[in-house]
Amino acid sequence: IDIFNLLATAARTISDIQALNVNKQAAKVSELTKPMLDDIDKRLKDDGYKPGVTTGLRSIDAKMAYRNGNLWYIAARPGVGKTGFMITGAIMAALSGVPVGIFSLEMTKEELMFRIAAQISSVDVEHLMNQKPEESELIQLHENLGRIENLPIYIDDTPALSIMEMRSKTSIMKEKFGIGIVFVDYVQLMTDGSSTSGNFKNREQEISTISRGLKQVAKECDVPVVSLSQLSRDVEKRGDKRPVLSDLRESGSLEQDADGVVFIYRPEYHHEHRDKEGNSTAGSAEIIIAKHRNGSIAARKVRFIAHTTRFVDLDRNLPHPDNRIEPQSNDDSPF
Repeated sequence: IDIFNLLATAARTISDIQALNVNKQAAKVSELTKPMLDDIDKRLKDDGYKPGVTTGLRSIDAKMAYRNGNLWYIAARPGVGKTGFMITGAIMAALSGVPVGIFSLEMTKEELMFRIAAQISSVDVEHLMNQKPEESELIQLHENLGRIENLPIYIDDTPALSIMEMRSKTSIMKEKFGIGIVFVDYVQLMTDGSSTSGNFKNREQEISTISRGLKQVAKECDVPVVSLSQLSRDVEKRGDKRPVLSDLRESGSLEQDADGVVFIYRPEYHHEHRDKEGNSTAGSAEIIIAKHRNGSIAARKVRFIAHTTRFVDLDRNLPHPDNRIEPQSNDDSPF
């Protein structure tokens, strides 16, 4: 038996026992009435108030928000913009005063830093990462360095992160930094911590255990957990390539455990350069809320800015819910 697998199994078992014995008492309905009314009162008195953490897009916030204890999956095919969508949400949450934790299993923390800097300063991410930035881009970057450095975003890029490790790290982040939301990039790269010892007959069973673990982390730490997810290739075989819930890779448990599932659809990615009305699809994207336990499903059109890999609302004139955040003079910038 591999000693690290044995330690992971032991830690998971101890954690499960602790969860069973945690001293959390049942709440009487009368105790929950005041918090409910307080939440409603805030919405009545403040048009800008939204329960939960912003998604980073006003048009999407009108339909949903990341609420404490909830598990959300953001899913799309590779290269569509999942990480860009995550970073947009993370930046907007951080700018509104919510500390953010990111577990990046795919990219290094340095790569994510380039992505964050590109979105904040509206500089071509490829120029920042792989080429010599133009002088004007360097000026934009340096002008925004203060805002970038002040972002309460904490990145952990541990590879092959197990659900047990994530649970422990999230608790530490919550206690040390007061994080209010957790992002995971992405669920299929996580491990249970004991799969190589033969405890799972297939990958779908392991993903099922990981997904349940993510939901437990959300509830135990009282934060929203937003995990990215890959889609299966089945979506490419259909005429209409808009994703559906059955397209979630190793899907059964992900769909079941999630409080919400959001798909990102970009016609350009599928070489669809004109819509049904003959309009160009350049820079267009759809955010599809395919599952929403506390609301209705919906789809909203947004803009995708490829050179900075970020998403913005079509209507840029709407007032932002956080009045402290003023848009930059650059038309592309949502910040």
